[in-house]
Amino acid sequence: MKFDVALQLIEEGVERTHTKQIWADLGAGNGLFTHALSTFLPDGSTLYAIDMNANRMESIRVWQQIELKKIQADFVGDAWKAEPLNGVLMANSLHFVKEKESFLRKMKVKLSTGGKLLVIEYEMEKGNTWVPYPVGFKKLSEIVKDAGFSSLKKLKEAPSVYDHRMIYSALAE
Repeated sequence: MKFDVALQLIEEGVERTHTKQIWADLGAGNGLFTHALSTFLPDGSTLYAIDMNANRMESIRVWQQIELKKIQADFVGDAWKAEPLNGVLMANSLHFVKEKESFLRKMKVKLSTGGKLLVIEYEMEKGNTWVPYPVGFKKLSEIVKDAGFSSLKKLKEAPSVYDHRMIYSALAE
């Protein structure tokens, strides 16, 4: 995916404010979405990049005035600590979580009051090797409601570079 597409997918999900924010990018990988998110955060904000693969995280860069904290961990199975979060970004990572509802309940606890969950996922229902537990928008709507979030809004869509499916972004609050 290109950087400008990543920016477009998440821009509506990040509140523009001058108050420092604390976010976590779960399954950060090489940091494409981590970097994109950092461009929307105010100076002095903190961004946790969490991924199992430390080598992939080496290339992560963020906007100059953002504090980046890299944590090597399985964001699903490992215990990882972060301050109360203003937001959690899950860009192409929720499809690796088998028990989505219970996982999202745990993430909701890590969010501060008014915290946001920003999800980027493939619009598909049948899994494959690369997307083992897909979650289309309709199914995500049910899951976030059952996990205790009050709302879910679809933000943007973009075509996938790998096939003819769409990728969507959604914001749960």
